[in-house]
Amino acid sequence: MRTRRSGPRASTSAAPGSSPAGSGSLPCGPGAPRASSTSPRGSRRAPRQPPPGPPGGAASAPSSPAPQRCSTPPDDPWRRARATPPHRPGARVGAARSCRRRSAPAWPGRPAPSWRSVGPSPDPPGWPSTPSWRRRSPTWSSTSRSRTQTPTRATSVPSPAEPDAPPRLLVVVPAHDEERRLPACLTAVAAALERWGGRAEVVVNAHRCTDGTARMARATLRPGGPLSGLVVEDDTSATVGGVRDRAVRAALDRWSPDPCSTWLLSTDADSVVPAGWVASLLDAASARSAVAVAGLVELVDWRATSEARAAYDAIVRGGLTGPDTHDHAYAANLAVRLDAYLAVGGFPCVAHGEETALLTALAAAGWPVTSTRASVVRTSGRMPGRAREGLGQLLQQLTRP
Repeated sequence: MRTRRSGPRASTSAAPGSSPAGSGSLPCGPGAPRASSTSPRGSRRAPRQPPPGPPGGAASAPSSPAPQRCSTPPDDPWRRARATPPHRPGARVGAARSCRRRSAPAWPGRPAPSWRSVGPSPDPPGWPSTPSWRRRSPTWSSTSRSRTQTPTRATSVPSPAEPDAPPRLLVVVPAHDEERRLPACLTAVAAALERWGGRAEVVVNAHRCTDGTARMARATLRPGGPLSGLVVEDDTSATVGGVRDRAVRAALDRWSPDPCSTWLLSTDADSVVPAGWVASLLDAASARSAVAVAGLVELVDWRATSEARAAYDAIVRGGLTGPDTHDHAYAANLAVRLDAYLAVGGFPCVAHGEETALLTALAAAGWPVTSTRASVVRTSGRMPGRAREGLGQLLQQLTRP
C-alpha cells in the first residue's frame, strides 16, 4: 500500500500538551518544538506553522482569511457605454479648430465647423483589435491594422450576445413630401444593406407629409419586404435636427439595440447611397479608431451656371484636408456609433447644421471623429431645399448672388 506524502493531513509528532495537526489548534510559544513528519521516502519538512500567539503559551485558533473587498465596482460595460469617455493619452481625437477656407469663400449661412477629421495615423497605444467579423467578412476587406485588445472604455466592449457578429445598423431617413424620390432612396439603401450582410433596420420619419410618403414607406418596410424597418409619422418636431433624433429614439424604443455594437447611419430621402456605402464608412472608422465618419455628396439635377458650379467646386476643394479626409459634414452621408451618439445627446434640435453640431459635440467630448472621401452619396441639387439655410439654400445663393 502506497503511503501519501506528508501534508496537512499527514501524521505528526508534537510536543506534549499540543493538539494533533488538523484539529483546529496549533502549539504556540517560544519553546514549542517543531512538528516533524515521517514517510517511507524519508523525512520532509512540515508545512510552515503560523507565527507564535500571545505570551503564556495559549493556543490561538486559526482564523479564516478576511474576505477581500473590491476597491472599485466590478467592470460594467453598460456603465462605460453611458459615461462620457475621457481623453486617452496618445490617442488622436478631433481637436476643435476653425475651418475657414483659404482658397474658397465661406459657405453663406453655414457656421464654421469646429471639429476636425482624424486622418490616417499610427495606431494609438492600447486601442482594441480589429473585430473578427471584419477579418472574416466575405463581401469586403478592411484596411485597418491589428491592435491590442484592451477593454478599458466603451469602444472596446463587444456585444454581450454576439461578440463576433458584425455591428448592427440603424439607418435613419427623414422625409417631407418625398413620395416621388423616396423609392429610389430605399432601393439604394436595400442594395447597400444586402451587400453588407449584417443585421440592419431602417427608420423613415414622415414629417408633416401631405402626400403618400408614409404609405409608400410602409409598403417597402413591410414584414417580409425588401427592408426591415419602421415608419414614424411625426407632426410635432419643429426642426430638421429634431426630426432625425425622433427617428433614432423611435428605433431605440422598438428594438433596444446594444449601443456599443450598433452604428447609426444617416441619409436623406432625396439621396441615393452607393452599394459600398456601409463598408466605406465603417472601413474609415476602423482604420482611424473613430466613432463618427463624415462622407461627401455629389449633386445631381442641379441646374446652375458654370460660374455657380465653379464657386461650389471651390468650396468643396477648400475643405479637403488630406488624401482621404475633409472638413465637410452632410447629414445625407454620416455614420455615428450609437453609444457616442447617446453620450452627447444626439442630433440637436436646430433648424440647420445639425450634422456639424453633432460632430462638434463629439469632438468636444473626446470622441474621435474622422471623414472619408471614399464614400460619396448622390443627392438632389434642387432649389430651394427642404431644410432652411441648408445645402439647397447655399446652391440658390450661388446661382443667384
